[in-house]
Amino acid sequence: MRTVVKLLLIYFLFLSCKSSINSQMIQKGLKQDAIINVVNDFSNINKSKTNTVYEVHELEESNNLFCFMITKRDKVWPQPHDTIGAVSKYFPTKFKEINKNLFVWNDSTSILSKELISKLQNYKAIDSTVYKIKTGKLDDSNWPIVKSDDSKKAVFYFICKENISKLYKQNLNTIKSPENYPKVDCGDKK
Repeated sequence: MRTVVKLLLIYFLFLSCKSSINSQMIQKGLKQDAIINVVNDFSNINKSKTNTVYEVHELEESNNLFCFMITKRDKVWPQPHDTIGAVSKYFPTKFKEINKNLFVWNDSTSILSKELISKLQNYKAIDSTVYKIKTGKLDDSNWPIVKSDDSKKAVFYFICKENISKLYKQNLNTIKSPENYPKVDCGDKK
């Protein structure tokens, strides 16, 4: 009898955790809301890692799907034009911190904030070498060496535009084009 009670308790605990995760998901919204769903989902499945910076990359969307890729990011390299209060084309401008991890992404309509720079500094994720080279404070022989490990897979998220709580994820090491995106049941009527 005790075993049955324990199993029921575990089952209900699991259900409550699952409903808690689902309650964090935004159902209707814009691309920025879809990114928040991606970050929430990713942070829920990667709770063991802390003090890590992840970057959310926006990829080409299809007719009914947003596509994002999450990768671990050791450093970001600001350029001379990446200044507080300015809009940046590539440098992260948005962030969300969850479970002692920092998620950053670029929103080309948002300005670079002092708060984001402070967060990146707290995670020791800013390298000003490129900035110093481009402004003449260091010579060209000091370019940072970027290590790439092609065996590491990124997590790709495919999210329905009409219901951004419906998402499909894959671990891949290659970027797909929209015509090769997986079939995701978005409930579209054809």
